[in-house]
Amino acid sequence: MINKAALTIFHSIDENIKDKDYLFLIRDIGLQEAIEIALKDKMDKEYLLEMDNFTYKVNMKYIEASWITGGVILMLENITQRVELERNKREFFANASHELKSPLTCIIGYQQLITEGIETDLPSIIDCSKKTLKEANRMNSIVVDMLNLSKLERKESIQIEKLDADIIIDDILDTFKSKIQQKDLIIEKELKPVTLSADKNHLDQLFRNLIDLSLIHI
Repeated sequence: MINKAALTIFHSIDENIKDKDYLFLIRDIGLQEAIEIALKDKMDKEYLLEMDNFTYKVNMKYIEASWITGGVILMLENITQRVELERNKREFFANASHELKSPLTCIIGYQQLITEGIETDLPSIIDCSKKTLKEANRMNSIVVDMLNLSKLERKESIQIEKLDADIIIDDILDTFKSKIQQKDLIIEKELKPVTLSADKNHLDQLFRNLIDLSLIHI
């Protein structure tokens, strides 16, 4: 017995496999072996099948009924997106962990120059402090991204409300005042009242990332 979806997945036609052994349909050796184990041991099994750039979770259910002495029902679930998401998440955390090491090393190095008395004149100490702050902000940005991803993983509920986008942007620019002054920039604002329906934290983070990215590349 087979449905149209399975025929499509295995690139087969009903007439080609009707009344034949499942080996005529399934070419994956691992899946064949899993089915054999399920039949032999009369047990349920799971198997990950990769085919045509897709990943399927195969649930095998051993059955016995009046119309069959012993068989296995296969249910295939396309989990490609879930697998790719997990892989991307692992890569993100691996890269983020690596990225955290670099600014942390710099922060420790600059502070050691000050605390161990290697840098003693005020201009050098101020320069080390500025570099320390820059690296700390870089670390903070990475940590915020990691926390945001963690929130998405927990599927925290969002609250949609009416928000004044121009006021949010104004507040964000105010928090970036020190960075703007360090770069000796003059910000020209042409903010007109705009009301958006969004989650406040998400909208704030969106604008904050865009503004911060712009300041980094200036």
